[in-house]
Amino acid sequence: MLMKKIKFLCFAFLVSIALNSCSKYDEGPCISFKSMEKRLIGLWEFSSISVNSVEYITQYKDSCNLKLSISGNKEELFIILVEYNRNSPQLSSSIITISDDGEEITFALPERAMYSDITQSFYEIIPAFAEKQEWEINRLTSKELFLSATYKEQPYVLKLEKTKKYIFNQ
Repeated sequence: MLMKKIKFLCFAFLVSIALNSCSKYDEGPCISFKSMEKRLIGLWEFSSISVNSVEYITQYKDSCNLKLSISGNKEELFIILVEYNRNSPQLSSSIITISDDGEEITFALPERAMYSDITQSFYEIIPAFAEKQEWEINRLTSKELFLSATYKEQPYVLKLEKTKKYIFNQ
């Protein structure tokens, strides 16, 4: 009986080590039963914007407070810059390219002249979105998305929180 308990504890210990070491992203999660695409789909708002280790979230929320809408399916995902919700005008949009290992996404949200009065502050704070840029996924859960990139020799770290769950155009 004691031997069975010892074997069980050893097995549980090994499983916990294996699960903790198999995380795809630097900041977790260690395991998820939802696909990457399903976790990405939703309306995301910025909770932190850091450029060269300087936090800009207060300035961002005071000046524009735009959101990112991600929609689509496993074969094709879209990212859309919106003002309030998914039914707001599409201020900019792009197809998302996912790396083979699922650790980076690439997209560009170019500025549109007709919406520059709404988006000018956004592109002043995060100019990296205006050009095609590869973003490393540091964390991806059903409620959090952490991205990082280096743009014009400046490190960007973006933390987003999902505001609501939805599937676009359904």
